[in-house]
Amino acid sequence: PKMTMLYFLALVLSVVGSVVAKGKDSEHRQLAGSAKYSSFQCIGGSQVLDENSMKQASVTVFPLNDAAHRTCLFKNICSEDGKLTYYSKYGSDKVPVEYIPDGFKGNLFHVAYLRAFTLPIQSKVGQIPSSHPFSPTDLTFLDSNSWSFNYGHYLIDNIIPAFMTAKIFNLPFADSQQLFENNCRLFSTLEPAFSDRIVTYNRSMGTYRQACLAKLDGMYGHFFDKPPLYLDNMGSSTMCFKKLMVGQGSTFGLKSIDLSRGYFLKEFRDFVLQRLVKRLPHVVLPPQEDLILVGMRTVGSAGGKVINDLCESVGAALKSHSDFSAKYKVECFVPSDLTFEDEIRQVQRAKVIVSVHGTISYMSLFSRDGTQQISIANPKELKENQILLYATHFHTLYLTWDKMQRLPGLLYHSLSLSEEYHGN
Repeated sequence: PKMTMLYFLALVLSVVGSVVAKGKDSEHRQLAGSAKYSSFQCIGGSQVLDENSMKQASVTVFPLNDAAHRTCLFKNICSEDGKLTYYSKYGSDKVPVEYIPDGFKGNLFHVAYLRAFTLPIQSKVGQIPSSHPFSPTDLTFLDSNSWSFNYGHYLIDNIIPAFMTAKIFNLPFADSQQLFENNCRLFSTLEPAFSDRIVTYNRSMGTYRQACLAKLDGMYGHFFDKPPLYLDNMGSSTMCFKKLMVGQGSTFGLKSIDLSRGYFLKEFRDFVLQRLVKRLPHVVLPPQEDLILVGMRTVGSAGGKVINDLCESVGAALKSHSDFSAKYKVECFVPSDLTFEDEIRQVQRAKVIVSVHGTISYMSLFSRDGTQQISIANPKELKENQILLYATHFHTLYLTWDKMQRLPGLLYHSLSLSEEYHGN
């Protein structure tokens, strides 16, 4: 019996030891499996190939070979002492340099339209140190301040590019966050020229940097749940990102017509409107009216007297058309006098929008389906206004200031299209 008991105890200890050993082995495998490395994928390809291989005779067969034209999704990438760091399982000794971030010549481009401005990236071989903290946000956009104190620029330069890139990669935009290169300082040579200069068209906004910070603090909540991060506030710290979107996603910077953008613009409108009424239950979107809404700039801004007389010009153009003058009314307003949500409420009321170049022309993105817009600007401004041509839920006509005699005819055309859309 003693021998039997000893044998039994030995057997039990043997089994327990085996289980403990297997548990430790399993734990080791789990730890090994949790090792994190960086990876990336780009629209336009992840490789930057030798220019000579991209030509056949005198024809460049792959015009997007420039990394500046690409939008890339990086996974598990870290900011260390203000520099983005890519942790690779292998280096260029195993994989040709053109197919890893080293081939990007040490720079990453912002999602914003400032294609010429980049952030340095360095590569390290090995896993991300376990001590490196990760941002709790699933998707972060590498962004850059442009004229972020301006609603229109903030929408076109920053928010819409971020929204579009998330959709292109089939990632949810909700619970994402912006990572700005700097804390509302301006870029490159514009820094000394503008940062501490008073905003001339509205001196109550303070300096351009103060205006930028105030605008971002007041605006980000319409699109993001979390405030933006600033790399220059993280200069001596480390932060890793699960997913970081970089590259040229801008609606301004891409020079070719991209018909697919129309889909994103309408989806973007619906996202913002749904978020607006959920976050601010007191905001009620008004019904559409037989209204011609004229968006003005502040007195004395670019365009001078012609802009300031626009309200009267539209009123006179409407009176010249007896078909519509009894039904439609003209209402003029200065967008900068209103909050973002009140600007949206205004454009929701209109069937026709006549606007100068600026924020009001871009706020038409939030108008109702079938809205007609006449955008008046000089040729240089129309170049920036090109995004309005991509929209499918509203229709834009352009008019330059030197051809204002055509305004009555364009207004008649827009009112006719509005009547047709609404079945009248």
